Amino acid sequence: MVKSWRRSYVKGERTRVKPIVRKRFVRIKETLYSFKDGKIRVSIKPYEEYLEFDVSKAWFLSRVKGEMGELILNEKYLTITFRFKGRKDETAGRIAWDCNEKSLDGFSPGTGWTRIDLTRLFHIHRVYEIKRRRIQRKASKKSSLRRVLAKYSKREKDRADDFIHKLTTSIARRFKGYIHGFEGLRKNGMLKGSRGHNRNVSKSDWGAIITLMGYKAGTVILNPKNSTKRCSRCGMINAPKGALYTCGKCGLRIDRQLNAAINLYLQMEGLPSSLKLFNELMRGWRGFTQTGEEADEGFDELERSPRLMNPQSYICL
Repeated sequence: MVKSWRRSYVKGERTRVKPIVRKRFVRIKETLYSFKDGKIRVSIKPYEEYLEFDVSKAWFLSRVKGEMGELILNEKYLTITFRFKGRKDETAGRIAWDCNEKSLDGFSPGTGWTRIDLTRLFHIHRVYEIKRRRIQRKASKKSSLRRVLAKYSKREKDRADDFIHKLTTSIARRFKGYIHGFEGLRKNGMLKGSRGHNRNVSKSDWGAIITLMGYKAGTVILNPKNSTKRCSRCGMINAPKGALYTCGKCGLRIDRQLNAAINLYLQMEGLPSSLKLFNELMRGWRGFTQTGEEADEGFDELERSPRLMNPQSYICL
C-alpha cells in the first residue's frame, strides 16, 4: 500500500500524507487457494505454509450453485464470493451518461435524452463547505472546534451517501436491464482552472455514483476524450462555447451535454460518427437542428427544422 502511494505521490496524484491502515483485510485471488473435501487451503508460502478453513458443515454449500470466486479475509471473518456463469440477464438496451457538475445527461435511442438533476447533491456539499469555512480559521486555536469540523464532515458524507444510494437505486429501477456507460473521469486532471472551478469539481461525486451503479446494474467505463468536442453527426472536432454545440462543418446545433451523451453511446456500441447513423438514431425523437438556423416551434417542415426537444427531466428525490 505504501509503495502504491509513493508511486502516485511521485506523479503528483497524491498528497504528502501517508495512508493509514484503518481496516485490516486481505483479498485472496482464486489462484492462491484450493477447495477440496469441504476445506479451503490458502497458500502463504508455496509448499511451506498454509491456512486451512473447514467449511464442510456450512449451510450455504448445499444451496449455492455458483463457483467460488475471490476470498476476503479480515481479523474475524472469512468472506466467500461466488460467480454465477450460467445466469444471464436479458439486456434491455444501452444508455450512456455524460457526467456534469449538476446533472447526468443520458442518451439511448429507446429512451431519448434523459437529464438527472444533481443540484441537491451539489447543494449538500456547498452548505457544509460554508459551515466549515466559518470555523476553520478558529479551529487551530480552539481544540473543541476540531470536533465540530469532524462532525460536519461526517454529516456531509452521510447525507451525500444517502442521496447517491437512493439516486442509483431509482436509476437502476427506471432503466431495468440496461447497461449503463459512464465516463472514466479523473478529478486530478481537471483541477487546473480557477479556484471556483476546482471547488466545484471537488464537490462532484461521479466516482461514488459509478461504484454504486456497478452493484445495482451493468456498467461500462468509457473514454471521455473529445466526447464534448466531437460532433456526433459528422465527427469533426470543434471548440464549443456555452450550452449550445455548433458544428462548423455540418451545421449541427445541439445541446452540448446531449452531444457528449450521443458520442459516448456510439463509443459503447463501437460505432463511428456518420450522417446516416445519426439520422437513424434520431428517427424516433427530436432534440436537434439539422441546419444552422434557430429552430421554430411552429414550423411545419420537420425535415428542415425539427422542434427542439426538452429532455426527460428525471429527478428522483
